[in-house]
Amino acid sequence: MTVFGCRSCDAALTVPVSRVALPVHADQKYGNGPGSLAPALEPGTFAVNPLPSGSPWRRWAELEAGEAEALGWYAPRFRISTGPVGRVLLAPGDVRGAVIDPALVGDSACCGLDGGEPNMVCVTCGTPVAIRIDDCGLRQAIWLDPLTTRVIEDGPGPHPVLGWADLIDQRPGIPPSEPDGGWHPMWAATAASALAHLLAASGGDPILIPDHQVAEVFRPTLDRLVGPVGTGPGRTLVLAGPGLPDADVDFALIPEHPQTGELWPVAPPVKPVPLAWDAWRHLAFHQAPKPGGRSRSRRRPCRHCSRATGSSPTAKSSSAFWPDCPRSGSHGCVPSTNEAVPTTTRSTSSDRLTRRDSALLPAGSLSSATTGAQGAALLGHVR
Repeated sequence: MTVFGCRSCDAALTVPVSRVALPVHADQKYGNGPGSLAPALEPGTFAVNPLPSGSPWRRWAELEAGEAEALGWYAPRFRISTGPVGRVLLAPGDVRGAVIDPALVGDSACCGLDGGEPNMVCVTCGTPVAIRIDDCGLRQAIWLDPLTTRVIEDGPGPHPVLGWADLIDQRPGIPPSEPDGGWHPMWAATAASALAHLLAASGGDPILIPDHQVAEVFRPTLDRLVGPVGTGPGRTLVLAGPGLPDADVDFALIPEHPQTGELWPVAPPVKPVPLAWDAWRHLAFHQAPKPGGRSRSRRRPCRHCSRATGSSPTAKSSSAFWPDCPRSGSHGCVPSTNEAVPTTTRSTSSDRLTRRDSALLPAGSLSSATTGAQGAALLGHVR
């Protein structure tokens, strides 16, 4: 088991926890409420951020060529952290012996704590040890400060590492849409990361996606950034992983092990495109229900973008539009009465492009600040 404690007095600050991979949505901001988002980690687990965090900060305009990429940033922003690496993420319920100090709470948040600097102190000695986050649109989290905390007990944790076959049985995946028809926040983050990897690996070439469910997630944004697949020979993306045939195409959408961070291996020259396990598992094994008998006759093409409306198997709302239709939000792509395309009324902010993250959001969740030109400019930077 692993237990973290205070560097100053060695007091224990956590329950025993097991290490897992840092989720792609760990630092996510999604929408503006109501309330904060669910924790990125399950109880009894922790993850380590290998990139700098916290102060000191440097303005983007002051950085030399290559400095931002070396610090894990690939999309311009006002400032970036040059602080210590190794910040530890925990679910809030796993922390003991630390409390929020009102004197350390800033006033920049909206409805809660936004976690700019440490705001929790060790109850034994008063040393600032952690950052508590619970503001609207942010993940509920506690981040331990690597400068004032350390591991005081280390060993196997309470959660044994599962094999790929056990993951299929025990972690069934998460659907891409929520009950209200909007994108699930985790999906918005992992699809963005996968898109960034795919764009970088393809060099911006059009991609053929034979699988219908995979195409529904990635096709609209790919068409927007690199254009639709033409009639000539194209490059192909397929699902690959445990329980599926080996990929023999250009690109393979593969799972990332949620505990170890291991990627499902593919043989060259196939290029891997990582996807969070919970999203990959749903795409690989979820069978979308077929539409009812009368629904097929009621589908009709949109007069603005020529799509057949009412074609999303994950649709919930009867008043949605295809997110990237030229007349979206007006009277284009009016879906059939029994099916529609999931959209979101919340905005998504994601401009941090680490080796696993991206600012390229899936259709319906594109930030207004991320244009096709900006997306194309990322091709040479996302690793």
